[in-house]
Amino acid sequence: MQEKESKPFTKKFKKNYTVSIKLPYFLESPLKREKTPMKYIIGNWKMNLSLKQAEALTLGIIQFLKETPPSSFSCMIAPPFPFLERLHTLITHEKDLLSLAAQDISAHEKGAFTGEVSASHLKEVGVKAALIGHSERRLYHKETEPLLRQKILQCLSHDLIPVLCLGESLEIRRASKTVPFVLNQLHEMCQALQEMLISKPSSSPPLMIAYEPLWAIGTGCIPSLDEIEDVHNALSIALKTLFPKHIIPLLYGGSVTPLNSSEILSLPHVDGALVGGASLSLETFLPLLSSASLVNR
Repeated sequence: MQEKESKPFTKKFKKNYTVSIKLPYFLESPLKREKTPMKYIIGNWKMNLSLKQAEALTLGIIQFLKETPPSSFSCMIAPPFPFLERLHTLITHEKDLLSLAAQDISAHEKGAFTGEVSASHLKEVGVKAALIGHSERRLYHKETEPLLRQKILQCLSHDLIPVLCLGESLEIRRASKTVPFVLNQLHEMCQALQEMLISKPSSSPPLMIAYEPLWAIGTGCIPSLDEIEDVHNALSIALKTLFPKHIIPLLYGGSVTPLNSSEILSLPHVDGALVGGASLSLETFLPLLSSASLVNR
């Protein structure tokens, strides 16, 4: 019997992108992606704050979350590695309100890998998720797709949620190739992991995707709302095709502030935000969390 072939699906987006996505032979058109039940906010503290500052910030976030409707959004913080165990003790009785994420993870299970932190080590200090492929890791540490795939596998093997970061350079943006580039990044990472991801229960997301334009990180410059929605729309079609049983949260990152967060989080295909600088103080992070709690689903 001749094997049935995949069907191409072509969609034109607002900024003159035309993208062809290969669908499984049994699909006539892309499946419509359901909305996530809540917004997801991750504060990436990078290499900032002292331990005392991190403790005060964590306690302030917990106090705010206690006064906020619990089901409206999910909040994670990604502090520097040395602070994880201490902050875990602070949130032990508040796990339903606040979770810990790691800024990176080793691609190896264990062994002679000086300076690496394994998934099992992170699990022991209460970590629930890990950032994978952040642009600063790709740029400064030359992380490649094969390495990132191994990191995702380590996350999945230890029931950690990988938060896969994707994004284009300014040159790619100016060449109007953003959507094809980001879709290619996604397919290179996820197709090889499809079988393992599909085996995860559909009750919780097996991974999250964070779209972060490289040129927007820490610069104060961001794409237009239409441009953000175009990328998220394309990613949502691809994700629903790759993982039809799961709802994969799509986060936006790159100069998210209290001033623009409400508009960004209100976009149809934006399920949350990966926040850098604005997550480093209560004065900026709490208003951003407040906007997440008020956005209509």
